[in-house]
Amino acid sequence: MRYIFGFVCVCGLGMMPLVGCSDPEGGGGTGGEGGSGGIAGMGGEGGSGGIAGAGGQGGTGGIAGTGGQGGTGGIAGMGGQGGTGGIAGTGGQGGTGGVAELCIGDDATGDTDGDGVCDDLDLCPAANDLIDVDGNDVADCVENVLLNPGLNSDVSNWEAGGQATLEWDTEDADADPGSGSAAVTNITGLLGFVRGAGQCVELGEGDYVAAARYFIPAGQGPGRSELNMTFHGNTSCIGGAGNFLGNASSPFKMEIGVWDTFVHPFTAVSGTQSVKFLMQAQVMDTSPAFTVQYDNLLLH
Repeated sequence: MRYIFGFVCVCGLGMMPLVGCSDPEGGGGTGGEGGSGGIAGMGGEGGSGGIAGAGGQGGTGGIAGTGGQGGTGGIAGMGGQGGTGGIAGTGGQGGTGGVAELCIGDDATGDTDGDGVCDDLDLCPAANDLIDVDGNDVADCVENVLLNPGLNSDVSNWEAGGQATLEWDTEDADADPGSGSAAVTNITGLLGFVRGAGQCVELGEGDYVAAARYFIPAGQGPGRSELNMTFHGNTSCIGGAGNFLGNASSPFKMEIGVWDTFVHPFTAVSGTQSVKFLMQAQVMDTSPAFTVQYDNLLLH
């Protein structure tokens, strides 16, 4: 609690609570001991800039005034101990610009896989918990049945089909320098032909979602990308009489030079024992080859 005390000045016949006295020459006059610039006058001890005056101890710029101990710029003022830029202020010890969190969770546990989620909360220690391609608010790494869906360092567990090639590329959908993507190239050179690469997964009949990120590099002939799920009556995705039960293809997409997203719900037909997830490229003219890159593949 602050108390501001007024000062009294003996002037003339009595005592009056004044800031200064009016006698220009006397002990309490202007410029004198209590006058302007005097002890209690303006600029004096109790005047403007004085102890209790404006700018004085309790005045503007004084201890409790603006810029004073409790004023703007003072200990508790803006820029002061508790003010903006101070210990607890913006940019201060606990403010914006302070010590940044290393990851979501307890920083002390570390972030072994570098996905931004601390090890104490990490759902998938070897995968990125923050990727959710189909936008269902569930981390893909929790529900995905595909192997090597992030293609972090190679294309293992994926296989190119006929008249197609499959290579690992450093281009990554999340611009992660430690990861990459699968470059699928259709080499038929035939208008309208679709070729690709895939992975076989044991799944029964029912409703599923397939999703992926895709990227069509600029500077090549016209073409399109597509996801295709084929259904098989055995556990190895082998076709042939009685084993191939049908397929479900996504709409074609052909955005060039940017990463775009497929989200493809489908139903595996009755009798399905396995599903082959295919990432495909379609040639739209007679160019000798057409390439589509895929990343963050999802099947659940």
